[in-house]
Amino acid sequence: MKRVLIYLSFVAVFMLLLDINPALSEEKAVIVVIRSKSIKSYNDALSGFEAGLNKNGYKISSSCNLEDNKNKEPQLIDEIKNLKPDLVATIGTEASLFAKDNLKGMPIIFFMVINPAETLLTGSLAGSRDNLTGVSLDILPELQFKKLKEMLPKLNRVGIIYNAKEKDWIQNIETTAKKLDLLIVAKPISSAADVPHALDELIGSADCLWAQVDPLIYNAQSSQYILLTLLRNKIPFVAFSSQYVKAGALLALECDYSDIGRQTAQMAIKVLVNKATASLPVALPERMNLVVNKKIAELIGIEIPKKLLEEAKEVY
Repeated sequence: MKRVLIYLSFVAVFMLLLDINPALSEEKAVIVVIRSKSIKSYNDALSGFEAGLNKNGYKISSSCNLEDNKNKEPQLIDEIKNLKPDLVATIGTEASLFAKDNLKGMPIIFFMVINPAETLLTGSLAGSRDNLTGVSLDILPELQFKKLKEMLPKLNRVGIIYNAKEKDWIQNIETTAKKLDLLIVAKPISSAADVPHALDELIGSADCLWAQVDPLIYNAQSSQYILLTLLRNKIPFVAFSSQYVKAGALLALECDYSDIGRQTAQMAIKVLVNKATASLPVALPERMNLVVNKKIAELIGIEIPKKLLEEAKEVY
């Protein structure tokens, strides 16, 4: 009987240790966040990341803005290395490239990065030998085309202006569109000066213009011309951000930035527990927000389905 009591006491103590150890490891985990700069989308993503960590007992140990540390990068690198982080989380492309180049060997998880396969991972989303992974901002074209067809049931020809260097990308887009019975009308450009001519060629040959993030094409100089030209010709503009919709595009599918942060927190916890950053493939956004401009729809003669108006996060 005495032996049984001793055994039971040992088991009880062991179980208590099992309950305590995870908490101790969570408290001791050093998590450093590097943000490219302080803007609303990055701040929303950071809030989601922090909430996701806190929900699981983890906390951010240190946070900084890369923009605030210009000309002080060597000092910042030393400060981060001295913290000996268990995980570095980077927000935005600039911060992610900074960490990749200067914090080698440390587990790095990025978020709020567009097209990470090209900018960070040299063509692959299946993990990285650089101990780098994360959550992409890229929304699958197939999902965007499906939503576009809901908005424009008679849609057949989708116009795209693209960088002439992106031949593989446009071929993949054409393949994806074909599955949905859509024809891509593509116009390549080599410089920003080619945008007006490419746009003129699309008028009359495409039912809409579908845009993806590319500063060569969509920048402060060209945006107003594109929006006014399409509105004048009553051609729908399908953009990539709510700012374009507010300015005059018909609609956009935009990532939920707070949810991107939540997704990244879930990935971060996996890395902290399993220490296997490189084996985790890059994740795509799990939640998207539809933004529409009802006034523009009326001006170009399009009736937005009631279902989409109810679904939209923002209606201008």
